[in-house]
Amino acid sequence: MDKRIKWAASLLLPLLIFLVPVSEAFTGQMRLFFVVTLVVIAVMALELTPMIVPALAFPLLYILTGLAAPKTAFSTWLTVNPWMLIGGLMMANILNGTGLLKRGAYWGVIKSGATYQGILYALLIAGIVCNLFIPGQALIPMALITYSVCQALGLEKSRASSRIMLAGFFGATIPMYFFYSSHFVMFQSVGMSVTDVSVSWAGYLFHNLPLVPWAFFVVFLVSRLLKAEKEINGKAYFQKELDAMGPMSSREKRAVAVCIALVLCLVTNSLHKIQPAWILMLFVCISFLPGIDIGNKESVEQVNWSFVFLSAGCMAIGEVSNALGVGAWLSSMLVPFMSRCGNAMVLVCAWLLAFIMNFLMSPLAIAATFSAPLTKLAIDLSINPLTLYYSMIQGADQILLPYEWPYFLVFFSFGLISMKDFFKVYSIKLIISFLFFIAVMIPWWNLIHV
Repeated sequence: MDKRIKWAASLLLPLLIFLVPVSEAFTGQMRLFFVVTLVVIAVMALELTPMIVPALAFPLLYILTGLAAPKTAFSTWLTVNPWMLIGGLMMANILNGTGLLKRGAYWGVIKSGATYQGILYALLIAGIVCNLFIPGQALIPMALITYSVCQALGLEKSRASSRIMLAGFFGATIPMYFFYSSHFVMFQSVGMSVTDVSVSWAGYLFHNLPLVPWAFFVVFLVSRLLKAEKEINGKAYFQKELDAMGPMSSREKRAVAVCIALVLCLVTNSLHKIQPAWILMLFVCISFLPGIDIGNKESVEQVNWSFVFLSAGCMAIGEVSNALGVGAWLSSMLVPFMSRCGNAMVLVCAWLLAFIMNFLMSPLAIAATFSAPLTKLAIDLSINPLTLYYSMIQGADQILLPYEWPYFLVFFSFGLISMKDFFKVYSIKLIISFLFFIAVMIPWWNLIHV
């Protein structure tokens, strides 16, 4: 599509909202809020500018149009979410710079037998470990590790390369649904403006425990749907690469010690009550101290600051919508319908809402837009808001096109994933995920009384 057509569509189509009449419930400011928000989301979705532009445009346009004061538009920076992102990205760079992540990946592949099947599960386990040490920020390290595995095996675009790249992506992302991550913090941060929705690191894991075996099932599904053209064994190659790295360096050993201490602080969150984001930031600072010294200048310079600002910009949607009463308005429309559905059906509706909105909005924007109204809805229906957040997070994970999730584009950009293979895996995963959500997750939450 011509770029001029994209610009026209992103600027003109949202203006049609001005045709919607205002009322006592749907005010003129709310209408203007939707127009401004959808214009920026359209520019972002169509990739018309670098991501830093819509990231800055969200709060800026809210201020210039009089929809919010600067203290409201930029209040996101007083929440934990941007700091969780910064801490996670910097810790990922620190650990990647030490060589510890690569060493761990090679070791895992070797122990798996270095067959196609073994590599898939090794990548999943590597992703789980990465998410344990760098919550929610394993994407870039896992993308590099997965791509290097394909390169080592001499794979070009094929069913085998699609298989390995998808396994790496699932290893990087699915653990975010049972380990405390920035995805959940986005929902929680906006929801906290309505009520207390705090949960410990261990509590979050316990609430979503069935998703641990689910992660292994998804990788098994990939291995069944995309059978490799031929079986291989790359154990000798990876052993050679691991041997070339030599013995574990002093810097790597210090990095291991820091990681162990970080995980211990995270899992004891229920005792010391310190937010995981602040723990992560503290250990980033500790990494630069004399005697530890595992961080360096590159660890800071290589942070994807555009993504940090995009996260904060998307969160401004939720803060401003809540201040304007958009959340209460949406809730007033949803409550009459959903209150007649029963609690289980409310969770199903939240899952479906996230899946549908994912075609139009990024997961960050979904969280920012719907956290506040869903929290109020949960309170009105006497449901724990956490289960609505969990439902939305799992629903937003279901994509049918690569553009729906910017995270996936990082893996897709290597050119090793066939669109046919991608659609085959994700369309079948969509159906099974929905059944798993209804048959396992909802009964589990009822059983543990979340």
